[in-house]
Amino acid sequence: TASSSNSSNNSQTTIDRPPWRASSPSDRSLTPAVAGVSSPSPFMERWLGGEVRETTGRGHELGHDVTSVKIEQYQHTFNQSFNMERIASFSVDHNVLTPGLYISRRDANVTTYDMRFKKPNTGDLLSNAEMHSCEHIMATLLRNSQHKDAIVYFGPMGCQTGFYFLFDNEKMTDAEAIELLRDTVKKGAIFDEPMPGKSPIECGNYINLDVKLANDCLSFYANIIESWRVDDLQYPKA
Repeated sequence: TASSSNSSNNSQTTIDRPPWRASSPSDRSLTPAVAGVSSPSPFMERWLGGEVRETTGRGHELGHDVTSVKIEQYQHTFNQSFNMERIASFSVDHNVLTPGLYISRRDANVTTYDMRFKKPNTGDLLSNAEMHSCEHIMATLLRNSQHKDAIVYFGPMGCQTGFYFLFDNEKMTDAEAIELLRDTVKKGAIFDEPMPGKSPIECGNYINLDVKLANDCLSFYANIIESWRVDDLQYPKA
């Protein structure tokens, strides 16, 4: 059931349903009736064709222009609306995070390692070519190792500061995983064979793959984890 004001100066529609579900595309002015929010925020998300909209008491909309949206209010409404849990990696204090090897999370029999190559938010990032080149070599070496049956995934972080390594912890212990990574990174640092998967058939961006770039990045990281132990797998704290 929807009720709307007849006032020309304050046209606002209240929808008795989740705010992101409009009854029709013509519902252009919605109040975010979010559980747990005592007074509706003028800012809300609306998932119709991927649109993020800002509405005011007058029903004015800015459409795709979200530059004026207060991010903290938007996030609050978003989280409350969908009961979104904060993912584990967002709970890590990146201000004190330094290069190393850490347990990011454990999900049943799958452990995720944070292979941090760069200190976050310093401007010193891995380039796309560096990440891509390391990924091809490391993934190939890991999936050809004695623990290949325990390997779930190896790939780069979107923030360009490292990689995630996922493995089956019922087939490989933390101590074995550290030793595997230490050995594999060293092998990658001196890898001098043709780049695995460097062809337009095998890769979607094969032209930026470079063995030497991977050698340099992995050589640096090999020194970082040379003496890493199971006790060092916990994230640093402030």
